[in-house]
Amino acid sequence: MFSCTGNKFMVQEIINQVSSRAFSHSKFPIIGNLLQVGQNPHRTLAKLYKTYGPLMHLKLGSIHTTVVSSPERAKEVLTKHDQACSGRAVPSAAHTMDHHKSSIPWLPVANKWRALRKIMKEQVSLMHQLDGNDRLVQLHNDLQECSNSGRVVDIREIGFKTTLNLLSSTLFSIDFAHFDSSLTREMMEMFML
Repeated sequence: MFSCTGNKFMVQEIINQVSSRAFSHSKFPIIGNLLQVGQNPHRTLAKLYKTYGPLMHLKLGSIHTTVVSSPERAKEVLTKHDQACSGRAVPSAAHTMDHHKSSIPWLPVANKWRALRKIMKEQVSLMHQLDGNDRLVQLHNDLQECSNSGRVVDIREIGFKTTLNLLSSTLFSIDFAHFDSSLTREMMEMFML
């Protein structure tokens, strides 16, 4: 069993092109077919398949869904309408400042999406390599400082500092924790309850 979700027009286009006799179950306002699908959707869809055939249009809340129950129809839908089925529903918030036109999560799979994804993959990979080398040098320096001063190495503190700095540099591009800092020890105590 295969289902494809999307907007009403996309789902209707798939149904119109694949079958002229697709089932569209009666639906309630707002919630659509959610009550009819029930606790065991796989059993409900199997019963509907026996009654109405391999292609169905359901409305699950505000989401329009095409349910394809036969392997032949699923192959046809996935080969002819793969772009429509792989699309993502764009929330209204993404339309506010036209983020849906330039943001990877909301773009349809096309040349612009592939180019942005390739750039992002290269940049993230490069940043992890550079960041990892900096972290090793910083860790080595911290251990060297402990060795030179004759201080006992607290593995928890160094591990916490390194982990916190990895997270903070990824999210905020700055290091939050510093070696042998009272603030770092306070943060470690707070998190290690």
